[in-house]
Amino acid sequence: MWKQIVKSLVPDRLFSFIRKRIIIAKQHKTASLLRYLVEDCDAGRIERPAIKALKTFPDDKPIIWQYWAQGMDDVPPMVRICMESVDRWAATDYRIIRLSDDNLADYIEYPDWLKKRKQQISKAHFSDILRFMLLSVYGGLWLDACTLLTGKLPDMFLRYDFFAYQRDPLEPHVRYWESTFAFYWGWDKDFMVNILIGIIGAKAGGRVISDITAMLFAFWKEHKEAPDYFFFQILFDIYIARHKELNCPIYNDCVPHMLRQVINGGYPYMSVPEILKMTTVHSLNYKNPKAADNLRVLLAEFGSK
Repeated sequence: MWKQIVKSLVPDRLFSFIRKRIIIAKQHKTASLLRYLVEDCDAGRIERPAIKALKTFPDDKPIIWQYWAQGMDDVPPMVRICMESVDRWAATDYRIIRLSDDNLADYIEYPDWLKKRKQQISKAHFSDILRFMLLSVYGGLWLDACTLLTGKLPDMFLRYDFFAYQRDPLEPHVRYWESTFAFYWGWDKDFMVNILIGIIGAKAGGRVISDITAMLFAFWKEHKEAPDYFFFQILFDIYIARHKELNCPIYNDCVPHMLRQVINGGYPYMSVPEILKMTTVHSLNYKNPKAADNLRVLLAEFGSK
């Protein structure tokens, strides 16, 4: 309520500036609580987590990992559409493994303290830990359950030891993106949320994926809640600033979000065919109740055959 009152009294540009400074200040406060993890990791003071892969496979086909805690029979319509698209476009080249709380123990072994902590933290933050555990011991590609494919996956996802879409300083439509969700989108040099973690590729045992997993374990062993919803992104920002040589090339994280904008009201800079030509990978969100219907209409009109 107070935000609407303030916004009505303050010019838009000034409101945006003040909001951005508040967000950045909060990010840096969170960073001050996390920086020790990176320092301890670099100094070798963080214990490497006891994680064990429980499955072996007869071939070297890369794995796509997806997770829905409640099980695949209980997914929202948007998630169902997205998973069917992954089956359509990736099943030939990838081994698709979908995990729920019922079958996690068949694939990965992790410490008892984390199993207890899982009951205390949000599903989103456990999912963060899970993706890095799996990628650190198996490798492959993590796709959030709301990842839509409209064609084959690009090979860049598994080209590097670590891959994730990240903030591109050359993005031409900064003001537009910042206006859509100011807590995630920012191009200020001090902004610390700069990575999309819903689509991550990694090689098993890689330096980045192993370090991140160790730091997440060290954090959650001592804490029952996150200091910020985007605390992982802030931790990554601290880490990769110290290890730029370990990062993959920058692939613009605006690109997989364009179709989401179309579904949720429109993207003013590209038509749907242009978006589908630019990328076959789309990061969507199931929480908009009309999104699944909008997506069905869009795919019926423009979807690849």
